[in-house]
Amino acid sequence: MARSADPRDVPDLMEEAEVAVAILERLADALRGRPQSENAEHRSAERLVRRAVDLFGRGAAPIRLRVVGDIRYRGDDLDVTRLLLNLLVNAAREAARVPGGRVEVELGPGSLRVTNPVLDPFAVEERMTSAAGGGRGSPGLGLGIARGAANRLGWTLRHELSGDRVAFLVEAKPALGARTAN
Repeated sequence: MARSADPRDVPDLMEEAEVAVAILERLADALRGRPQSENAEHRSAERLVRRAVDLFGRGAAPIRLRVVGDIRYRGDDLDVTRLLLNLLVNAAREAARVPGGRVEVELGPGSLRVTNPVLDPFAVEERMTSAAGGGRGSPGLGLGIARGAANRLGWTLRHELSGDRVAFLVEAKPALGARTAN
């Protein structure tokens, strides 16, 4: 892929490939039953958020990122990736159903907010509060994976409905704190 790319894009492609390889290595370790590494330091999620927005923003609906701070985590990049994958793919899918719909992502001090328009806010709320038996279109499995990943990272995950928009809010638990962007 790098051979056919614009030479100016090669460094970005190589960095994306390195991130993908690291994630695949962690996934392979998890499948083999090896414990995930726990880093002693609380790390910044900004790099992973930027990469995910860049990757998924090329899909069904545009994604706009606003960075006003950072959210820190202690754990594995794979959990951050799982959470972002669930939130961004679902948000883009829902936004694409609304004419002119787009996803708004805000990375703030100790938080991450993913907001998108929806056609039927009541149906969204019903799906979120249902028993989520895993049927087609059910948020049960993906949302459960995202919540589990958030907990392992020291984050909480909740959603809010406001008019014709739904927002998923990820917040660092107080022990992790936050660092604002400079």
